[in-house]
Amino acid sequence: MFKDIKGASEQIKVIQVSAINSALNSFSKELLASHMKSCVVNDIRAGKDEVIDELVTTLQKIMK
Repeated sequence: MFKDIKGASEQIKVIQVSAINSALNSFSKELLASHMKSCVVNDIRAGKDEVIDELVTTLQKIMK
């Protein structure tokens, strides 16, 4: 009986960690989208093309 409870407890922990990861990924996507719509767009319009390289680097880190 205790073995079953411990197994269930571990499964709950895995589910909670998965939910936290999902929430963080969603937050990261929203944060990046907001940044792209404001800062990145403005920098590109201002002729700061180096921001594109920074954006590519950021996307590569997120997609790992």
